Amino acid sequence: MKILPVVVVYNMDFAECAIFKQLVVNNQKQEFLLYDNSPSFINEKYNKGQIIYYHNQKNEGVTAAYNYGAEYAKTHGYKYIVLFDQDTIFPSDYLDILAKYIKDYPRIKCFAPIIKYSENIPFSPVKISNFNSKAIPLQSGIYPLSNYSPVNSGACINVDFFWEVGGYNKFIKLDFADFDFFQKLKDTTPVFCLMNTIAYQQFSNTERNINKLLKRFKIYLLDAKNTNRKYRWQVLRHTLALTYRTKSILFIKYYLSTLK
Repeated sequence: MKILPVVVVYNMDFAECAIFKQLVVNNQKQEFLLYDNSPSFINEKYNKGQIIYYHNQKNEGVTAAYNYGAEYAKTHGYKYIVLFDQDTIFPSDYLDILAKYIKDYPRIKCFAPIIKYSENIPFSPVKISNFNSKAIPLQSGIYPLSNYSPVNSGACINVDFFWEVGGYNKFIKLDFADFDFFQKLKDTTPVFCLMNTIAYQQFSNTERNINKLLKRFKIYLLDAKNTNRKYRWQVLRHTLALTYRTKSILFIKYYLSTLK
């Protein structure tokens, strides 16, 4: 079964990425598509052998990267793509696990791992409800996409079904991109397989620079506005959390200005 891993990196040397350390070096016969959103060509040196390198200086987000990867997969005979970011740690045999699940469950067109924070806190999948989403602990099994959604990283999707729903929404750069996509996917393939394998999300919540946080927050709000589903309570909670963390009212002021 031909699977194309698509890895998105930003301002990181690929050799320092967990995907490189855990998967690339342990799967030397496997092609990887490296989509680099960095401003400079820091990863062009990896454009050889098993690495297919594409550089996008405009940094059009993970949605552009995953759509590019799926288009490459379609034109080069791959049946599935598996999506990766630079912040998730997977077991070194993750691609072998995927291949086995695809063989054992041929009717399933979407597969995903259980993802946790290092403290054993659930990260994916998430429970979908009106205007909200929350990560919950689930056992491996088959689940409806109408009630649950995986996140992007580690998700493996049949290429034909990927394009049947039009791929990722290019107007959503990062936040909510996965929920928007998988909610579309449910109309074509209503269930996904949550595999009995665990990945770990690396996450730092220590940034205190208000200018950097506000710039990132503006992108977050724009992505929220461009979703088909409006996660208004989740956005409000995030706004209040940033306000509490920074002791600044800038986030609430900008949030309120977007409601006009």
